[in-house]
Amino acid sequence: MGREERHVEHDRQAIAISRNCAHDRLMAMTEDTHNLRRRYDRIAPLYDLLDLPFEYARYRRIRPLLFRGLSGRILDAGVGTGRNMPSYPPASEVVGVDLSSAMLKRAEHRRHLSPAAVQLMEMDVTQLNFADASFDAAVAT
Repeated sequence: MGREERHVEHDRQAIAISRNCAHDRLMAMTEDTHNLRRRYDRIAPLYDLLDLPFEYARYRRIRPLLFRGLSGRILDAGVGTGRNMPSYPPASEVVGVDLSSAMLKRAEHRRHLSPAAVQLMEMDVTQLNFADASFDAAVAT
């Protein structure tokens, strides 16, 4: 086997190893995402109660500030139980995404508190299924 052939063979092996590593990383991320989804689905009924001390100590004052000056189409990444909804800017369109369907069900109950149009979608915020430049702003709390 000549020098050039050895380099080609080495490159093929490196590509195969790279593909296997990428596949392993993807599978680990998929498993992590699945576990995270299950965890939030499980705690969704208690989430607001567990978060209550933080909500009253800090978040309640911060939420309106996060949305001040925003308009247009807004992404609420990790919308959770919808605690941000009363702070959404009027006349805006907000897309709230969350990994957990159970959290989204709880957010649905808060939709009427929003002065903005709200669309809720089950989606992993690390793998958003939107075209580039789909939003004028994004918020994650």
